[in-house]
Amino acid sequence: MAPKTLSTTDQALLRLDAFAWIESRQQEKGWLSWDELLHDYHFRGMHISLIGMPGIINPSVLDETLCVQTSFKSPYLDDNSTGLVTYKFEAQHGPTEGRNKKLRRAFANRVPIVYFQGVAMGKYVAWVNVFVVQEDLENEHVMIDLDPAASAFTMSHLENEIEKSYALTQAKRRVHQPKFRAEVLLAYETKCAICRLKHGELLDAAHIVPDSDSRGVAAVRNGLALCKIHHTAYDKQLLGISPDYEVHVNAELLLEVDGPMLKHGIQAMHGTQIHTPKSEKQRPDKDLLAITYDSFLKSA
Repeated sequence: MAPKTLSTTDQALLRLDAFAWIESRQQEKGWLSWDELLHDYHFRGMHISLIGMPGIINPSVLDETLCVQTSFKSPYLDDNSTGLVTYKFEAQHGPTEGRNKKLRRAFANRVPIVYFQGVAMGKYVAWVNVFVVQEDLENEHVMIDLDPAASAFTMSHLENEIEKSYALTQAKRRVHQPKFRAEVLLAYETKCAICRLKHGELLDAAHIVPDSDSRGVAAVRNGLALCKIHHTAYDKQLLGISPDYEVHVNAELLLEVDGPMLKHGIQAMHGTQIHTPKSEKQRPDKDLLAITYDSFLKSA
C-alpha cells in the first residue's frame, strides 16, 4: 500500500522521474496521448496518473501539484509571445483562499510542474520543469512561466534594444517550439515529407521561412516534417522545395560521388514530390515555399 505522502527527497525524485518520462515519450512522436498519460507512468511500482479531470493533477503522495492541463484549442499560449499563461483556479466551494492549495503551494515553495496543452483530440504537448510565478486570489488565477530562462534574463535589465529583441525572439522560439513540433508531426502523420521516414525521434518540425524572419510564424503552413538529415540539408540550402512541392538538389551536390547516404538519401530525392498533409489548410504555404526556394536558387 502506497504511503499517504512520500518523503521530501522521494517527492523530488518522483517529480524528476516523471519529467524525464514525459520528455522521452514526447521526443518519440512530438506529442503524448491521453491514454498513455493516464495509464502508463509508474514510479517504484506506484501508478501515477499524469492527466485527468479536473485539470490540476495532485497525486496524493505529493505535497504540491505535479501537472496542469488545458484543452484542445485553448487560447492561452496563442495570446502571448514569451510564455506567461494565465491558469484559472478550479471552481470549488468555500473561500478563495482555500482553493487549489497544492497549486498555490507549488508557487510558494518554488516547485517545478508540467503544463500540458491539447493540440488535437486526446493529444497533448508538454512543457516540463516550468514554474508558477504569480497568484491572483481576487481574480482566481495563477501565472505559469513556460520559459524560466526568459525570467533569468529579467528583460527589464536589458537596456540595449537589440539585446531585448534578441532575448524576446529566443524566448518566443523556446515557448512555441514544442507545440509547433507536435502540430507539424501530427499533420504529416509522423513521417518525413521527403523520404517518408516514420521514426518520430528522428524527425524535426522544420520552418519553411526561419522563425528569425517576421514571416516565419510557428504554424503548420510554415512547417515541414523532416528527418534530421533532410532538415539540415534544407536549412543549409543543399536542397530546396519548389512551390509546386518538388524536391530539387543542389546541382553540384548531384555530381558528387560519395557513400550510399548521399546517393540514396539526398541525390535520389531530386525531382520527387514531397508528402503533404491530408488537410489542404495544413499543406505548405506556396508563397512561403517560394521565398525559401528563391533563396536556394540564388545560393546555387
